Amino acid sequence: MAHLELRRITKRFGKVLAVNEVSFSVEKGEILSLLGPSGCGKSTTLRIIAGLLKPDNGSVIFSGRDITDLPPERRNFGMVFQNYALWPHMTVFDNVAFGLRMRGYGKEEIRRRVKEVLELVKLSGMESRYPSQLSGGQQQRVALARAIAPNPDVVLMDEPLSNLDAKLREELRHELRSLLKSLRITTVYVTHDQSEAMAISDKIAVMNAGRVIQVGSPAEIYKEPADPFVATFIGDSVAVPASLLSLDGAYGVVRLSSGAELKARVSKGSRPSKEVLLVLRPEAVRLGEGDNSLRCRVSRETYMGERVEYRLDCGGIELKLRSPEPSLRVGEEVRASIDPAKAIIVGR
Repeated sequence: MAHLELRRITKRFGKVLAVNEVSFSVEKGEILSLLGPSGCGKSTTLRIIAGLLKPDNGSVIFSGRDITDLPPERRNFGMVFQNYALWPHMTVFDNVAFGLRMRGYGKEEIRRRVKEVLELVKLSGMESRYPSQLSGGQQQRVALARAIAPNPDVVLMDEPLSNLDAKLREELRHELRSLLKSLRITTVYVTHDQSEAMAISDKIAVMNAGRVIQVGSPAEIYKEPADPFVATFIGDSVAVPASLLSLDGAYGVVRLSSGAELKARVSKGSRPSKEVLLVLRPEAVRLGEGDNSLRCRVSRETYMGERVEYRLDCGGIELKLRSPEPSLRVGEEVRASIDPAKAIIVGR
């Protein structure tokens, strides 16, 4: 039995269908990310789980019990908001202790628990500081400490790292996963950042236009996209319309509009028909002659520090090629070889 389950949750705001029959489950101690573009229904879904919004249809099930109508204060769910929502007039200690006091914990128990969680989030010694005296990363840690202090059954996180700079986000997401897994806290994490979702999650639910399109592990979502949206949203992808000519086990042959024919792997999560998409990511493209190659011209060179990224114009299709060092010139004619194991065919 799943620890937390959503069954066909639907929510409308006037004429806007914000969440459309969303269903997924989360096991105990599992981290599930709701991943998708802005406005796809991620935060609305999270607020329904928290009890801050009531769905028009569907059920929220926790440990086999229907809690759809249960008020948020009776759910024992912790929440970390995008803007942290810290009390500016309270010290770090009082912000973390707030939920414990509301639940009637004694003074000694509050002192012990606050000390314990501040050690976990590496903020020992900062109990008397105010939020204005903390960095963004430290404020995020206080918000997390406040959420986990009452030993919640589930932690809900709404883009908690989005206000931080890129380098700090990358550092904290690894720390965050390590902490949540060590505490075995069931977590639902909202983000629009696919790298963040990949790094943090055990499982990802990809959402678009109010619906859950695909649920799976990060590897499944990346390697076996179920439909064109997942294929193009996840990874640095170029999706090329093509016609499916033949299938042979896990592979197929497609014809592009230019007339070129290429072999590629068929996504297990997809059901290809005659008209398909050929998904080409940089790791599928390399220089070289061969049967599975395209004639191209180098149209752009971008120096990225640790690598050089080239754009290749291949008969109206723009591919990306990555190289550890400069090796091509803009305008140069090359052959781009497509690795059939890394190119993916997805049904349209």
